[in-house]
Amino acid sequence: MKVSVVIPTYNAGPLFDEVLGRVFEQETDFPYDVLCIDSGSRDETVEIAKRHGARVTTIEPGTFNHGLTRNRGIEACDGDLVALLVQDATPADGKWLASLAKGFERADDVAGTYARQVPRPHCNPFMKDRLEKWVSSRLEPVVQRVASPEEFEALAPIERLQRIGFDDVSSMLRRDVWQKYPYRERNFGEDIDWSKRILLEGYAIAYEPEATVIHSHDNSVLYEFRRLYCDHQNLRDLVGLQLVNKPFDVVRQGVHGLGHYTKVLGRSDEPWLRKARFFFHMLPLPFAENLGQYMGSHSRKWMTKHGWFSGIDRRLKRGI
Repeated sequence: MKVSVVIPTYNAGPLFDEVLGRVFEQETDFPYDVLCIDSGSRDETVEIAKRHGARVTTIEPGTFNHGLTRNRGIEACDGDLVALLVQDATPADGKWLASLAKGFERADDVAGTYARQVPRPHCNPFMKDRLEKWVSSRLEPVVQRVASPEEFEALAPIERLQRIGFDDVSSMLRRDVWQKYPYRERNFGEDIDWSKRILLEGYAIAYEPEATVIHSHDNSVLYEFRRLYCDHQNLRDLVGLQLVNKPFDVVRQGVHGLGHYTKVLGRSDEPWLRKARFFFHMLPLPFAENLGQYMGSHSRKWMTKHGWFSGIDRRLKRGI
């Protein structure tokens, strides 16, 4: 068995040196290679990749697509299993790659595995709180299946999301399954789109917490609004999820979220100066999050009804 690691890159910055250092220190009983597919980086990303021994292939700036670019990276490799990693996710130890591969031993029908994510030490407490609620934070391994399309449709939207949970921050695919079901062209959420298709075709997905990566972001409030807009447009399409139904709910659920984040900040062990900074970050955050969810889940309807909203949609998605 051979494994290939594919990492899409763009201006990865100095952290990429740490990421690749850990990738090339993996302890495995199988050979593996590393490919970076770069979208026109202007910093030292390509030099860092080559210095560590990774192969590099490039695409034109502006042509990156979450689904199709990953397809191009996988096509350029020959591993029986292909691990997908993002440029700012650091494997926690030397067992990350072997642990992802171990998930395929859990059952013959496992088509993909994904890793546990833990936040970086200085991640802000609100993002840490969110990450701890995502499916890739669990401590026990899980094999996810769908008995039938009818069984899947009978689930509540949030249960559908939990069933198809899969994350390309750190994942691994069987090449023979990917050849039948490559990623589709997606500006966002290519991972759970693929997972849903695979599960409905009768395959399984395995979550492997022993495969752990260190990954988190301290995004601006504006970026979080835009990211959640994209996320909930995607989730409405894939599983019918709509958590914020009316404009008033943006305010009502924002107030509730502010109370929750106040408790999160209060019990964090951050120094008081950082708490003060996070306090001002916290005030608009839950309202921006709920507005993003509301607009994202209604965006398809608005674009159909109001052609001008398509321009707003494109602007909100740019760079996410």
